[in-house]
Amino acid sequence: MGRPLKWAVDLHPIRERVLRAKTETWTRRDIENLFEVKRVTAQTLMLAIAEVSIVAGSHLVSRSSLLDFLNQVIQADEPSEALRARQAEAPTAPRQERGLRIPLPDDLRAVRFGDLPMAIRVEPGRLTIEGANAAEILTHLAVLARALENDLDSFCASWDPPARPLPKGSSDLDGLFRQRCW
Repeated sequence: MGRPLKWAVDLHPIRERVLRAKTETWTRRDIENLFEVKRVTAQTLMLAIAEVSIVAGSHLVSRSSLLDFLNQVIQADEPSEALRARQAEAPTAPRQERGLRIPLPDDLRAVRFGDLPMAIRVEPGRLTIEGANAAEILTHLAVLARALENDLDSFCASWDPPARPLPKGSSDLDGLFRQRCW
């Protein structure tokens, strides 16, 4: 026999809160607050409740799945046994894909702004990147990002239009801020 569930005595009030709530999707934090449990327990509960969806990096369960789970646990003779049965049937947690993985050629890791390929053009107020396909465009973007890391001042000098001479008698307040483009 497993440990008793501390939230099992509050199943009916928890169900009522879910019924009255207007929330259709419940996050891990919502589950933490609803069941008054900590992060890991909430994650485990979410897997037992239903298949977890990932939307914009947040793990979510639907309101209807949550109500189905609560109804099943309420009807069970032993809530902890009902939870264990749901956990045994639960799929594993979904893996969230990490960002883009774009290989950068070794000879371009130390690229400076003046070394950019011809497919990347920077003019005052305009940036143009050309490529045969999406992979090539993404690689050029990665090269540009590396060049910006290594040589930001040259980018700023190319991007910003050349300074116009000031009329006689005016002060150069803009010049104080023009020393770096950021």
